Amino acid sequence: MLFAHLTVAGPVEAVVNALVIAYLQRSSPALLELRNKSQSMNASYRIRNFVIGLLVMAVLTPLGLLASGTAWGEWGGEDLQSQLGFIPSGLQKFSDFWHHTILPDYGITGFDQTFWQQALGYLLSAFVGLLVIGFIAVIVQRLVLKHESQKN
Repeated sequence: MLFAHLTVAGPVEAVVNALVIAYLQRSSPALLELRNKSQSMNASYRIRNFVIGLLVMAVLTPLGLLASGTAWGEWGGEDLQSQLGFIPSGLQKFSDFWHHTILPDYGITGFDQTFWQQALGYLLSAFVGLLVIGFIAVIVQRLVLKHESQKN
């Protein structure tokens, strides 16, 4: 799962986000700037709402347990074997790459017998993912700000 997100889903999302930001820079750069204190306060209000929205979505992740089957694109080798009749060579080659994961199948190993135990695993996975992404975003922001301050 991690390998698929690192090699396909993550870069695709990065390209889409970069294209959206590039479009906004050309069409309406004022949307991406903070010019005065009132706009800065408005931006902090928007950031707060964004964080609240992320937390609400994270809390709702156990709803995925109510759906039958697997999520699109989260197929393992066995799923592809049954759907396609074969396992693609690249997936077969790297299928043994990740033997041990922190939260396999979005859960806590041995603590996934009931719906509520699985829901706890989903919540934990969502919050760990948000923390990792937030940590990476803070590092990138600091590097960009450091680079910009060195230019000036």
